[in-house]
Amino acid sequence: MAERTIMLTGDLEAFVDAQIKSGAFATAEDVVRAGFAALKVGAAVVAAEEECWSMSGELLTIEKLKAGIAEGLADLEAGRVHVYTKPGELAADIIRRGRRRSQARKRAAEAKSSS
Repeated sequence: MAERTIMLTGDLEAFVDAQIKSGAFATAEDVVRAGFAALKVGAAVVAAEEECWSMSGELLTIEKLKAGIAEGLADLEAGRVHVYTKPGELAADIIRRGRRRSQARKRAAEAKSSS
């Protein structure tokens, strides 16, 4: 592990000291590590927001996501929903739908290659 010396501004030094004093962290090194961990998570979220793709490979925008939410809420209000009551029922339904889609794609690919 590389050792580095960093200079903290007064407010950051006070923050680190307060974190140690509160018992949340044992050392300044622990505070800095937690800060870097939070920074990495934040960077990953930003990267994910920049490239949010649907399962069909379409780049999603906030407008498309809002439209999808609105569609789902309309379906809910109209009663176009299925309530799963047994454990594993949702998973079984997802698997069944996935198999149907896979078979449809396979048939489409076969039809395309034979023409």
